[in-house]
Amino acid sequence: MKKNLFLSIIFSFCVILQSVASDTVFVRETQIPVLIERQDNVLFMLRLNAKESRVLDEVVLNFGKDVNVADIQSVKLYYSGTEARQNNGKNFFAPVSYISSHTPGKTLAANPSYSVHKSQVDNPKRKVTLKADQKLFSGINYFWISLQMKLGASLLDKVSVDIVTVKVDGKAALVHSVSSENIAHRVGVGVRHAGDDGSAAFRIPGLVTTNKGTLLGVYDVRYNSSVDLQEHVDVGLSRSVDGGKSWEKMRLPLAFGETGDLPAAQNGVGDPSILVDTKTNTVWVVAAWTHGMGNQRAWWSSYPGMDMNHTAQLVLSKSTDDGKTWSKPINITEQVKDPSWYFLLQGPGRGITMQDGTLVFPIQFID
Repeated sequence: MKKNLFLSIIFSFCVILQSVASDTVFVRETQIPVLIERQDNVLFMLRLNAKESRVLDEVVLNFGKDVNVADIQSVKLYYSGTEARQNNGKNFFAPVSYISSHTPGKTLAANPSYSVHKSQVDNPKRKVTLKADQKLFSGINYFWISLQMKLGASLLDKVSVDIVTVKVDGKAALVHSVSSENIAHRVGVGVRHAGDDGSAAFRIPGLVTTNKGTLLGVYDVRYNSSVDLQEHVDVGLSRSVDGGKSWEKMRLPLAFGETGDLPAAQNGVGDPSILVDTKTNTVWVVAAWTHGMGNQRAWWSSYPGMDMNHTAQLVLSKSTDDGKTWSKPINITEQVKDPSWYFLLQGPGRGITMQDGTLVFPIQFID
């Protein structure tokens, strides 16, 4: 009897082994917002080291019960080839960035040079099967799953989803997740993308809500590249009156053009901080203006002194109409800078109004 039981256990174990694919699929889930305007958002990245496996057949997903699937436009599966040999053993989950964060015109969708579109399900139900039928490269293979929301999707949506099954060579593969459990992806809007308004990059954001509930976001408008001052940089502002669903055309609260007959790239102003005076609803933006200095980094090119030809200037602009229009620059360098300091500038981001009405911006300096 014991012998028969032992043989039955061995037989059952062998049947289980035969029903499971030989290679493990490793999965990493992203933890970033899903942007409504993008045709592709990276949701999952999959890595399969094909030692014995030949074909990845399909991937099955299941959206959480609280997900509003009616707001989802499509779910897609991409194959992204293999890994460079010198990276073997490093356990990467992608051979390259699938969607550029900085190349104008390529920030909204998968770059077809890097990914092969294998499958797509439009207007998905809660359970989604993505067919692949992808022949596997001997060694590392990368796949990724993309999510596209409908343009009218709510910013209050959250997306939770699990990979239920990955089939390889007709069998369910072992799936090992390296991510946290119960990830919920928020839905958002990308206010600025590389290439918008002719700018190469937008950096250093700050965000406030006015007394009227208006959202005001400030940032560097870096026209020529993503590098910092000294360069052609203005302070940009985006304004939303509907809780961030839509944003008005960009404004420039601070821009110095060709002041002093120098090129715009030697009149940069940036690293903004924004503040709402909650007593009056006046909005203030502070930034560093760097005049001259050639085209090297201002951190090293600003020197002791007070005038604009020697040291960076601390400038303000204010709005008294809820961020619609902005004053001419207000230079407060003489009021706050020690002449011996090399560089005085704000701490980027936002300031606060204290209970007694005092306005506070973060400040830093090099002495």
